[in-house]
Amino acid sequence: MSMLSKFIIEAELGGKRGSISIDDVWMSSSKNGSCPAERECTFQASLCGLQRQPSADFGWSRINGTSQPDNSSGPAVDHTLGTAQGYYLSAGLWSHPAGSIGRMVTAAMESTPPDGECLMFWYYMEGTEVGKLSVYIQTPDSAGSDTLLWTRHGDQGKHWRHGRVSLSSPDTTYQVVFEAVVGNGTVRDVAIDDLTVLNGACPPPGFCDFEMDYCGWVNSPPAETGVDWDLLSGTASGPLIPSTDHTTNSRLGGSP
Repeated sequence: MSMLSKFIIEAELGGKRGSISIDDVWMSSSKNGSCPAERECTFQASLCGLQRQPSADFGWSRINGTSQPDNSSGPAVDHTLGTAQGYYLSAGLWSHPAGSIGRMVTAAMESTPPDGECLMFWYYMEGTEVGKLSVYIQTPDSAGSDTLLWTRHGDQGKHWRHGRVSLSSPDTTYQVVFEAVVGNGTVRDVAIDDLTVLNGACPPPGFCDFEMDYCGWVNSPPAETGVDWDLLSGTASGPLIPSTDHTTNSRLGGSP
């Protein structure tokens, strides 16, 4: 006999000022009653279900910019908060021999819609011969033969950079694998941060409507002015700001 369940969300107010809000309540079902894999991760509180793949030489670690050794080329700040106290996922390449492989795999994700899903993430790779970062998709019937979706190797500069890959597994569950291969550099590391899975395939390479972020564009202010580009909308205050963007033709649309 099936039984109905009722959930109660309770808020207890305190003080004279303030508010409590909730949004995007979502119920899902699964065979064993477990929660679905997380579709967003900033690494501020946990690994979000990512685990070391048993066949790998080593796993990755959740660290912040204050815990790096001198022979790490990892970021001084995370991407989420932009501070040394913010957390990200580090491969810790400085502590492993060249050529060894570290792999982290997500929890099993439900099958994708027919048009796929888009995984967006930020990565950091600085230093000569730092190594290689790759993203794979694996399914229960892939039998260890994961499909390569995206890869970068070598020095990518002193910036967090944007990566995105389309995921397609309409008939079965899947997992995403992040793989780091240790390079020959004496100062080395690879890091990732701010993972997000969205419905629908990723936009084509080179496309950006600035509705969510800079799509991998990074500020490089001239030394004489130090002026950065900002991501704004028509709701921002100030002179000479367009009242609407071009993409949505509304005040809420983003533009730099």
